Amino acid sequence: MKNNKQHNKLPPRARCLTPREAEDFYGISRRALKRAWQDRRLPIYKLGHRSVLIDVRDLESFLARCRVDALRV
Repeated sequence: MKNNKQHNKLPPRARCLTPREAEDFYGISRRALKRAWQDRRLPIYKLGHRSVLIDVRDLESFLARCRVDALRV
């Protein structure tokens, strides 16, 4: 029988980045990323003691929430 709890499955690896990959691709420091996931503002997948994966969709959502619009003059 198929498990209907699809939301609990880890997404495919192609959509996940290591913190180093996220740092290189998005230009965000590892310190800022770590602070965001420790403050529970950025969801992560923790595999074992040290391995961390970040879903690209979660990272882009986090960045969108951090956006500050310019003032209109």
